[in-house]
Parts: sequence; structure tokens; C-alpha cells
Amino acid sequence: MRWLLLSVACLSACTGNYEHINTPPYDATEEDMTADDYKIQGALTSMQGWVVPFAEHDFQFVDVLLGATLGGYLAEHKGWTEKISTYNPTYDWTEVAFKNIVSGIFIAHTQLRGATDDPVPLAVAEIVKVAALHRVTDIYGPIPYSQVGHNGELTAPYDAQKSIYEQMFAALDKAVATLTAHRAEALNPKADRIFGGDLTGWIRYANSLKLRLAVRTVYADPEGARRRAEEAVLHEVGVMTDNAHNATAVHPVQNLYFLLTQQWGDYRAAADIVSCMNGYDDPRRERYFALSTFTAADGAGIVNGYYGLRRGIKGSDASQGAGYSNMSVDKTTPMRWMNAAEVAFLRAEGALRGWSMGADAQTLYERGIALSFEEWGVANPEAYAAGTSKPGDYVDPKLGYSASAMSTVAVRYDAADDFERNLERIVTQKWIACWRTAGVEAWSEFRRTGYPRLWPSPHNQSGGVIAPNAFARRMAYPQDEYAKNPVHYREAVATLLGGPDDMATRVWWDCNPNTKNR
Repeated sequence: MRWLLLSVACLSACTGNYEHINTPPYDATEEDMTADDYKIQGALTSMQGWVVPFAEHDFQFVDVLLGATLGGYLAEHKGWTEKISTYNPTYDWTEVAFKNIVSGIFIAHTQLRGATDDPVPLAVAEIVKVAALHRVTDIYGPIPYSQVGHNGELTAPYDAQKSIYEQMFAALDKAVATLTAHRAEALNPKADRIFGGDLTGWIRYANSLKLRLAVRTVYADPEGARRRAEEAVLHEVGVMTDNAHNATAVHPVQNLYFLLTQQWGDYRAAADIVSCMNGYDDPRRERYFALSTFTAADGAGIVNGYYGLRRGIKGSDASQGAGYSNMSVDKTTPMRWMNAAEVAFLRAEGALRGWSMGADAQTLYERGIALSFEEWGVANPEAYAAGTSKPGDYVDPKLGYSASAMSTVAVRYDAADDFERNLERIVTQKWIACWRTAGVEAWSEFRRTGYPRLWPSPHNQSGGVIAPNAFARRMAYPQDEYAKNPVHYREAVATLLGGPDDMATRVWWDCNPNTKNR
């Protein structure tokens, strides 16, 4: 892609209106920002609007068509013939995170640094930058990061993903130290869509994000993962431990899942998560999903209930998903970045690995379940946590894609089980609890651990790039990179990526030996 000169003047001179294309439509305009406070507000809210994108099409391509389908949450209702879930997408489906989010973050970040030297908003901006860009590097692997805009260049070299993670950890540590020293102060609430100006909220979130990223690297850097996870949990402010700490943003117009699933009607709940929760008789189902709406024309004797749609089926009929359970979501529902349940499950995995996480694995695992039940307003998590049922088979009432359950792990924690069984248990319950969080996270955790056990695409149309019954491990770089950044693109593929620029090559942290054939 073409990388922008990261100064406001040169952005205008060198890129025409590109800075406006990459500005979420609900931020202050340059004309509105006549004072430094308004510039700070506009830059910070713009950055926040790129973490889970506020622009509807960016959100659709990154978090739904990519993350939520590959992560087992949603399936395309429409009969598209080229799509990510069948491993044959067009580049305009897979390039959005690289082209839009990276440039959007760096533009707003540079605007902020030009407007203030106040350490508080600058520290918050560093946290937001990591929150947005860790998702991008997890999608592609190496990306331009440390040298974007250096020396007035329009193109930038790529950084190795290991280096990017090291830089992100350093940025989080510095931001946490700054905000901890200033935590008696406050950020302008108008510049903070997430915590309303509360700096303690940002510290907890940064530590929780550090914990997430530390666990992400556990197979690539076991000792570093442990050290950083323990630092995050044992920090004097610590990580999210209560639903009041959750990181969410209210979209200025409407929840984008509501737009895509209810108004556009493009998606249905995936068979993977619905069938898993059916087997567990999970009482959160009625909060997560709408009942199916099959009619007599769909098949004799169908009793409506919770029926997901298989991901990765061949597109033909534009209404092929009609009748299957939809996502249950309101127009005003906040967009979630991270919740306390995820953090509890991350700590549970750390404790399972012998790390100092403040409690044992079973206690933290059951705390994660309880936090999720509380968040969704569902009673009696203790009974659910004691359950011995297994994930359910998928019985397809309409299209013929029935499949046997891939997992036999029960909800009830069993300290006598081996490590992998309990890891599967923890990650599967984390996956359920993170429903309606950004889908990229579910896909990343699936790649890292192999859990939850997802059904492969029934129609692998990768042309042999992805082996039968295997899964996508990353996205290919945008075609623009071939033409506009060819030297750095070729260098990255040859020396940093570790394989061809396709969907089968693994990113740096995706090195779990138990997933090598997936």
C-alpha cells in the first residue's frame, strides 16, 4: 500500500483527500478543531474509532467477513461465491485492515502528537494504537510499523511480527507507568469513548491487553509470555476483574452487528457456537441468538429452536440462510473491545501453565463463567460450571450440512484431566463468553491453540493452498503492495514472513506443535 507522510501538511499535499477517506464519519472535522482541546479530542476519538472500526464497511470486512466467520461466530447468509470462509476471497475483502486501519491510526496519532505534549492523552493514544494494530499484525504477520513516515518517506519497510510485539509491550509498559503516575488526574471525557476520562480504567485495560498479548506469544516465547503476564496481573492497579471494568464503546449511530445482521440481514449465527451451546444446554442462548424461523416449506416436521448455519458453504442462493438463528442484538448495544470474563479465562490459562495469576486455574475458570453470566443477566452459573454434558452435534434442518461434534470436553473443570483437555475447556468457555466481541480475537485464539474445535469449510475453494480439512492461518497482503511498495513487500516475504504470501502461511506466534496439521 502507499504509506502516507505522517504530518498534517504533507498528508494534505501528498495524498489529496485520503486523510478524509480514512477518518471515521463521526469525528470532528479540521474546521471544527480550532483549539488544541478540540484537536486532541478529534485525534483520540478518531483513533478509538479504528480499534473495532466504527465505519460500517471496515467493520464488516475485518470483524465479520474475516474474524467472525473464521472464528466460528457467524456465517454468511447471502450466496456469495467468493468469500473468506471458503478460502477464495477477492482482495477487496481481505485488504481493509492493512490499508485502512493502519493509515487511519497513524494519521490520527500524528495529529495528536502535533497538538499536545501532555503525557496523559499521549499515553492513552499509545494504548489505543496497540489495541488497533495488534489485530492487524495478527491478520497478516509482518506489517509496516516502526518506520511508517520516517524521513519523509511515502513507503515503509515491514517489521517482523516478533519485533512488533516487543514494541507493543514496550509501549504498553510506558503508557501504564505514565498513567499510574498521573492517575489522580482525568482525561477530557469528550476525548474518551471507552472509560469517560477515567485513567484507572485505561490502566486496567492496558494491563489486560498486555495479558492477552502475552498469552498470544506463549508458544513462540514461553518465558517472555510468563514474565509479561505476571507483570500485568501483579501490577498495583492490575487487570479487569469486574464487569464494571469492561472496555466498550457506544457507536454514535447504532451497533454495527445490529446493522449487519438485522437491517442488512447478511449473516446468521454459526453452527459451531450454536451447536456447542446447545450441547451444553447453555442458558445464555436466548440472549445470544434468536430462535429459528423455518416454515413448512423448509422441511417436514422442523421444530424451531436454535439452529446455526454452517460456515464456508458454497454460495448460490441469496436466501440460503433464511430461517436459521440470527444474532440477538439491539441497536443501542455497546461495541465491546474486551470484557472481564476474557481476562479471567486468560488468567486461568496462565495458572494452568503454572504462572502466578492470583488464584488457581479452576477458581479463575469458574470466575470467568460467573462474570459472563452476570454480564448477560443469566442466573445460576454454578450449575452450568458443574455441567457434564458435551458440545452438541449439528443437525442441519434445511441444507444438508449436518456434522458430528468435534469436541467431547465438558464444562465442569477436572483437575485430574491432562493439560490439553483443561486448556480446551478454558479456551472454549472463553470463546463462548466473548460472543459479540471483535471476531478477529476468536480467530487468533483458534489459530494459537486449535480451540474451540471448529468444523472445516465444506467447500474449500483455495485451489490447493489450504489442505483439505485445514484452516486459514493469515490473510495475503493487498495487491497495492505489489505495485506501490514492491521493494519492501518482496523483502518482507523473502525474509520476515516465513512462507508464501498466502492464507496457509503461519504468523510468528502460530507455532503450537499440536496445530501443525491444521
